[in-house]
Amino acid sequence: MEIKTDNEKVISKYRRYVSAKGIFYPKTRAKLLGIKTQGRETAEPFKTSQEKANFWYRRRNEVKGCLKDLELFIEVANKNSVNEVITLERLKPLVEALLLRPVWKNAEPDLERAEIAKLFIHAGFEYLMQMQKIYIREYDATTINNAREEANFLIDLFRPLDERRHVSPLERPR
Repeated sequence: MEIKTDNEKVISKYRRYVSAKGIFYPKTRAKLLGIKTQGRETAEPFKTSQEKANFWYRRRNEVKGCLKDLELFIEVANKNSVNEVITLERLKPLVEALLLRPVWKNAEPDLERAEIAKLFIHAGFEYLMQMQKIYIREYDATTINNAREEANFLIDLFRPLDERRHVSPLERPR
């Protein structure tokens, strides 16, 4: 059995999407993956560090614009259109790439991603509570509030000691 590197896994996961529609042109996708497309040398390495910096600068700006366009689409499209595009099946790989891939790769703790995880927790609970108000008992609201506070506490652990807002884990009541 052949063991694939992380890069080979990413290439195999996205290769079939190289020519699909999206924010990136096929040539850009191929370059992001570091592969060649049929008959073309699209994935040539960067000739200079400036060329590489420019490439990544443009990609960051494209993705920022895409996220704003996605926000706009969600704000103005009707519910059926949004539900057709924004599905669990489509979001799950995105959320996993953002929040779980660093865990799987044993990456260093990242405050920005931790804050995003907290955002999902807080916004998720807010959505569920508002959409099911009649079923939320006082006990449920307390449990949800405790979960939110736990997320806040865990986020604090990502910060340097002198910037933390909560007590240390050792001083925390059990």
